[in-house]
Amino acid sequence: MSSPRRNPRPPRFIPTSSIIGALLALMLLATAPPADAARRAKDLQEPMIVLQSRELARQERLEGLALLEDYLEGDPKPELAPWVILNAGEQRRLINDLKGAREHFEQLRSGYPDHPLHDAAVLGITMVDAGEHPSGNQLATMGLLTAEGAPASLDADRYRLLALATTAEGDRPKQQRSHVAKANAYAEESGDPLVQARLSKSLARIANPAMAAMEPDHGVDPDQLASQSLERAHQAMAEGDADGARRAAESFLATFPESPAVREAEYLIQRAERGDPYDERLVGVLLPLSGTYAPPGQRLQRVIEMANRHAGSPMRLVFVDTQGEPERSVELLEELVLERGAAVVMGPLLKESASVAAETAQALHVPLVTLSQAEDITTDRPFVFRGFLTPAQQVEALMEHVMGTMDLVRFAVLAPDTSYGHVAAEAFTAAAAQRGGSVLKTVYYDPAAGDFRGPAAELADKDYKARAWEFHKLKEDAEERGMDPDKVVLPPRVEYQAIFIPDAHQRVPLVVSALAYEEFAIGAFKPKRDDVPLVMLGLNGWHHDQLAVDGGKYVRDGILVDAFDLDDPSIQVESFAGAFQQEFDRDPGVVDAMAYDAARMVAATVVDSPGHREQARDALAAVELPDTVSCGRSFDEQGEVQRELLVLTVFEETIGLWEPEPEEGAEPLDDAHAQ
Repeated sequence: MSSPRRNPRPPRFIPTSSIIGALLALMLLATAPPADAARRAKDLQEPMIVLQSRELARQERLEGLALLEDYLEGDPKPELAPWVILNAGEQRRLINDLKGAREHFEQLRSGYPDHPLHDAAVLGITMVDAGEHPSGNQLATMGLLTAEGAPASLDADRYRLLALATTAEGDRPKQQRSHVAKANAYAEESGDPLVQARLSKSLARIANPAMAAMEPDHGVDPDQLASQSLERAHQAMAEGDADGARRAAESFLATFPESPAVREAEYLIQRAERGDPYDERLVGVLLPLSGTYAPPGQRLQRVIEMANRHAGSPMRLVFVDTQGEPERSVELLEELVLERGAAVVMGPLLKESASVAAETAQALHVPLVTLSQAEDITTDRPFVFRGFLTPAQQVEALMEHVMGTMDLVRFAVLAPDTSYGHVAAEAFTAAAAQRGGSVLKTVYYDPAAGDFRGPAAELADKDYKARAWEFHKLKEDAEERGMDPDKVVLPPRVEYQAIFIPDAHQRVPLVVSALAYEEFAIGAFKPKRDDVPLVMLGLNGWHHDQLAVDGGKYVRDGILVDAFDLDDPSIQVESFAGAFQQEFDRDPGVVDAMAYDAARMVAATVVDSPGHREQARDALAAVELPDTVSCGRSFDEQGEVQRELLVLTVFEETIGLWEPEPEEGAEPLDDAHAQ
C-alpha cells in the first residue's frame, strides 16, 4: 500500500557518514543485550531500515524521516511496509506534525487490519488525538493496548501520560511508580533526546508540581525544523551543489507539504533544474514602460541609466516592462532570475506590483530594491530592500523636530480620506504617543471636494447646539459693545499647538483657507491681536514653492521634511543637480534623487562580483555610499534606507532649510546669513 504523502520524488540520498554511523550503531545493537530483554521478549523483529532511520533521527530527525518516506514512495516490500509506515508516523508525531502522523497511523490501521502492528497503529492514533491532555477513554486505551512492535518512543510517551494522570488522581502510588518505571525504561531504550527531555520535565511535575512551570520547554518547534531543512537546501545551492539543493528541497516538500515556504522550495528546484543561472553583474529593472504609468517609468529608467554611468557602468541593466500589472511583474521577475540569472532586481514602482514582487523575490532569494511606498513591504523579508521614502519615515523625522526641538506636544490632524492620508495620520498619532505627546482631534476630508469649510468647522468643534450657552453669551457681549449680534460666530475650540495636514501642495492652500475662514489662528494669520498661531505641519508633498505663494500667510513658518532640496548647498547635491539639468533639461525632484542613490547602492553591490545571491544580499545590506543626494547612504536592518531627512520651513515665497531663531543679541556670522 502506498504512502499518504502527496509529493512523490526519487529516493533520497543519505550522506555516507550518516550511513556508516548508523551501521556502526546497528553492530553495537547486534552484540548488546536489549535494555529490558524480559519485558520485550515478545516484541516483533524490527527491520534494518527502521533501525537505520531511528539512528539517523537521533542526530538529524528529518534525515531519518525522509529515509522512511522515500522508501514508501518507491516500491516497498509488503513485509516491510507496515513497519516503515508505523515508524514514519512516529517520527512525524515527534516533530509535532500531528496531521501527517495520523495519516501514517491510519493507513496502517485500516490497510493492515490483521497485521501484528495493528494495535501499535491504534495506539499512535490515540496518542496523536490525546496530545498532552488525554481524556478518560484515551487513557483507558493507552493502558489496555499491548501494542506489540510499537516504537519505544511511543511507549515512553504513553506511560509518561499515564503516570501524569495517576498523579492527578493522587491515590495510586504503586501504579504511578509502575508507569514511571516503564516510561523510563522505554525512554532509555529509544535513545531519543526529545523523548528523554519530555519525560524529565514530566517527572519534575510529578515530584513537585510547583517546579514544573520553571522547567524549560524541550518540545520541538516544527517551524524551526522546517527552516533548518530549507536552509540546508539553500546552503547547497550557494556552494554550487545544484543537485544536492534539489534533493534537499524535494525532501523539504515531502516532509513539510503545508509549510508557508513551499513556494520557496519549488523555486529552488526550478533553479537547480536550470543549473541555477547567475550573472553577478546583471541587474533587472521592473518598471511600467508602457500604458498609463509609462511617463514616470520611463523617467526612472533614464535616471537609473545615468546613475550607472556615473558609477562607472558596473551594472548590465535589463529593463522590462511591467505595464503596471502585478501578475506580469511576477512573471518578469521569475524570468529575470530563473532564465537570465539576474543578481539583483530593482522595482517595481506601483504598490500592488511591488507587494507581489517582494513576496516573489523573497521566495526566489534574489535581492530586490523596490521603488514603492507600499506598507510593510520589507518586514520579515531579508531579501527585500526599499529605495524610496515612506510616510512613516517622514513622520518620524518631523516629530523628532517638532517635539524634540520646538517642544510641541499637542496636535490635531486634518487629513485626506485616502489610504495615504490614513497611513500618515496613524503614523503621526503613534509617533506623538511614543514621545509623550498626543493627538487631540483627527478629521478626514474628501480630497475631491472643492470646499473644505465643513471639515474645518468639525476640527474647530463648532457644534452650535452643544455650545449654545457659549454662543448666547458671545451674542450678548457683542450687543453690549454695539456690534451686530447676528454676525457673531463661534470661535474654534483649540487645545492643540499644531495641525498636521499630510496632503499635496496643490490642495493644502484650499484646506488652510478653510481653516482661516473658521477663524483659526494659523501661520502668520491672527484673527485677533492676541491669538497665538498654530504651526502648520506637513510631509514632502508640501515641498513646492507654489505652496508658499498660494498658501500665503496661512502656511507661513510651516514645517515639513524631505529627502532632497534643490537649494541644498552641499557639493554632492549641486553636482547631481547640474548633471541632471544638463541631461534632462529640467531640475531633479526627490523621486529622481532617491532613484539615483538606490541605483548607486546596487551598483556598489555588484562591483565586487558577489558569487551568489546570498552574498549579493549581504553586500547590499552592508553597502555605504561615500556621499548622498537623498539623505541616505545605507540600509538599516529592516531593509529601509537610513536617512537623516532635511527639515524645511515655509517662507514668504519659497520653501527652504529650517534654521533656528538667532539668540537675542547674536550677530550674523557672515554676509550671506545677514541677507
